[in-house]
Amino acid sequence: MSHKATLTPRAAALLIGLALLFAGAATYAEEEQVTLSGYIDAADYDDDGNVTAVSIYDSEWGDVLISKEGKGKELIKHVDAGVELSGRIVELDDESGYSYEITVSTFKLEESEDDRVKM
Repeated sequence: MSHKATLTPRAAALLIGLALLFAGAATYAEEEQVTLSGYIDAADYDDDGNVTAVSIYDSEWGDVLISKEGKGKELIKHVDAGVELSGRIVELDDESGYSYEITVSTFKLEESEDDRVKM
């Protein structure tokens, strides 16, 4: 007589819950709140030459892709502007050419020389 191993629905739910708990803990351990300062660079273009993604170079983090989530999408119209931005940075596993991506929660554009002359 052979015995077939089966999980009860309660045991299966417990195992799934534990897996999600540990997976979530690993994800959050890799995230860090940071403030970066630098200039907004174009990172990608559409077929018409319009900027579709931007990045920032920071002396500590290198070239960092700016996520289109959060306030990052607002920075697409500010290529070449100086900026100080804060947000959640994560290490990327893909082959995008960037080691890190930041989801911007706040940013402050630096005043341009043209803006100072007008004052």
